[in-house]
Amino acid sequence: MSAFLRFIVLFLALFSASSLPELRNVDFSVATRPLALQYTLQRHGRSALRSLKTTDFWLFGTQPTPSNIAQAIWLLICGHGDAAHEVLLGVNETNLHVAEYAATHPTSWHQDHPLCDVNDLVHSLIHRCEGACIGEGGHSGFENAKYWAAGGPKEYTNFGYAASSVHLIHQTLLQWSSVHTPEIIADVVSTHSARRHSILASKGQRRHVVVAPGCWDPFAFIDFCSTAEQLGSVEQEQLRSLQEFELRLLLRYALLEQRDCDVEMLLSGEEQQ
Repeated sequence: MSAFLRFIVLFLALFSASSLPELRNVDFSVATRPLALQYTLQRHGRSALRSLKTTDFWLFGTQPTPSNIAQAIWLLICGHGDAAHEVLLGVNETNLHVAEYAATHPTSWHQDHPLCDVNDLVHSLIHRCEGACIGEGGHSGFENAKYWAAGGPKEYTNFGYAASSVHLIHQTLLQWSSVHTPEIIADVVSTHSARRHSILASKGQRRHVVVAPGCWDPFAFIDFCSTAEQLGSVEQEQLRSLQEFELRLLLRYALLEQRDCDVEMLLSGEEQQ
């Protein structure tokens, strides 16, 4: 499907009278493919958004403007990984000069553009798609993915213990996976006892996180993705399905962020996917 047609499909989905956007016609396979980021903003002080056409911006110039999370996911779906990464960090078409200066000079950019927890999940997904490639901070995509899955500089320690937007998304992933990807569910869930993981911390240090028993384990999921090439055909297919569902889920959550939603609402329509 062309970028223009994808634009129209999602535009209609967002503004339809139905309670939940139908995303069946959107290609989410980008979540299963290697992603090479060039980091032109961080390395050369030039935003990747400058290379985009106006129609590459999801609902560019329309009101209400979608959240930066929804815009980033849309750019990722359209194949603009660097632009998606920048949008997550707060870059947009109105602050390019400021962002480019901040990328190469000491500023308060990160303090002025704090990231929410769901933003961190999408950030983690983008780095996970980098895989073993070396990216930010001289670390692999998988290592950076775990860093952001744990809240980045917020450095959350315990997972599965408290209600939050991230917990809701993890619950939905767990419920969907238990039905649709039964061959790999044990690999991505902390089963009978809590799991402890060593992950990247700020300034290149290491720290530990704990996932409660019976909960979705985002760090085990990243590790499992790193072994994709060694999996059997059934496991590979189920992993691809789960990765696509995760991206679809994050977009659906971003579209519903102004409403109170629950697992049932987030799973609505999945039987037709």
